Amino acid sequence: MNGRTLAVAGALALAISTGCIPFGAPTEEPTPTPVPVEQSAGKQTYDVQRGSIFDTIKGIGRISAKTETPLYFKQTGRVRSVTVNILDQVRKGDLLAELDTNDLRSRIERARIEIELAQIEHARQVANASTVRFDVKSAAASLVAAQAAVSRAESDLARLEAGPRPEDLAAAEAANNGALAAYQRAYSQLMAVRDPSAREEGIAAEQALARARAAVEKAQADYDAIAWRPGASASGQALALQLATADYEAALAAVRLRTTPRAEDVQSAEKSLESALRAQHAAEARLNQVRAGARGEDVVVTRIALDSARVALADTQAAYTASEANARIDVTNFDVAMAAKKLELARVKYRGLEEELEAARVRAPYDGVITFVTGRQGQQFQAFAPIAIISDPATLEVAVEFDGQVLGRVLNGQIAVVTTEAYGSSELKGKVVRLPSTIAVATGPQSTSNPRAVRISFEAPSPGAQLGQLAQVTVITQQKDNIILIPNTAVRRFGSRRYVQLLVDGRRRDVDVETGLVTETDTEITKGLREGQTVIVP
Repeated sequence: MNGRTLAVAGALALAISTGCIPFGAPTEEPTPTPVPVEQSAGKQTYDVQRGSIFDTIKGIGRISAKTETPLYFKQTGRVRSVTVNILDQVRKGDLLAELDTNDLRSRIERARIEIELAQIEHARQVANASTVRFDVKSAAASLVAAQAAVSRAESDLARLEAGPRPEDLAAAEAANNGALAAYQRAYSQLMAVRDPSAREEGIAAEQALARARAAVEKAQADYDAIAWRPGASASGQALALQLATADYEAALAAVRLRTTPRAEDVQSAEKSLESALRAQHAAEARLNQVRAGARGEDVVVTRIALDSARVALADTQAAYTASEANARIDVTNFDVAMAAKKLELARVKYRGLEEELEAARVRAPYDGVITFVTGRQGQQFQAFAPIAIISDPATLEVAVEFDGQVLGRVLNGQIAVVTTEAYGSSELKGKVVRLPSTIAVATGPQSTSNPRAVRISFEAPSPGAQLGQLAQVTVITQQKDNIILIPNTAVRRFGSRRYVQLLVDGRRRDVDVETGLVTETDTEITKGLREGQTVIVP
């Protein structure tokens, strides 16, 4: 081989080893000449395989409350006092800060005394006007009664003109059926009293009497068989006869008692039957009336009653108007009205001063923890500028800031992993629940007042996390599964070219690749490699 040929071969080998593409090369690259791997270089190999890749963003945040409320004064002034510090627990209504209000407290006390004086004067004027108001009260009561009478008459007429309602008919039928059943029960009770023999007690008594009679007859026959003997009267047969006779007499008395009704029982049952019969007739009449509907004469009478009630209402209204007009003319009523207005004016003044004092105060709107506070005594503070933030520790989140270059990759709903010293090395499942506002502020706590904070919810296994604790947050912004992955160090660069070195039959071969998602350790290969190939890792 001559020198020129060796130079060309050397140049070609150099181009292949450095990954350069000769100027003016054809579109389809020639297959590079395999070069044996230098075993002494200490390079490693990696078998191309499929897997999952995660694009993540990491940051350090702090445990914050889901519910956070900025607190502020409603007027401008100088701070008189701030009574809380960060992480202080407060109860609803607690006074947290106050502005200097100069003589406002003394003016409130004077207003309270003015209310008491106005109340005394009003009570005196009311006492003076009590006699004059008696006529007005009486007329007012008559007016109310007349209005009620008109309402009742209108209701009665409307009910008659509308005819029977289904519920009225059902109620009348139920009442009639109940009255009929009551009558039947009363009749059965009277029959039972009049004929006691038909009752179970009478039948049982008759049966007992028959058994007693048979026992007497048997005992008599037994005694007659030994009556001729000496001492027969003291024998057992004589005693049995005496006992059987006594039982017979008792059974006979029981039969007479149960088969002869008492006069008072019969009289009571008859009265009950008469009462039940009257009730049944009344219920039946009511049912027939409901079925027939209102009679014409009833409607006429009700209309006349309504007209009369309306006339009476008009007369009563006129009387009340006259009494009220007279009372208004009366000087005592004028004095009462003036006293009432003065009392109302004093109360309005007092409420206004109280509201002015409250506008210079900041109170806790609910039970919680102070997570931000500023301001000091004598400092000028603008109205509605936050002086503190109260947080509800019942539900916690993580507030974390990310660099603006990666913040655009964070979206609501993305999965996150949270770790904090409160739970050791446990990784807590989280989720992005709120993105920062588009308006940024220069200073402020990492909370609702800081629009730069991303809010991450997390599932705490147990209580333990505290407001303000640091938390490590990893947000998974993208995930790809079943893709070709290789280590980042296996990807080589030459200008804009991306390529890897394959190990084929013990020789090195450069192959161009296209990359996708890149993490701190792995690179996604979208084109140029397939699963199972071996790449050389420097």
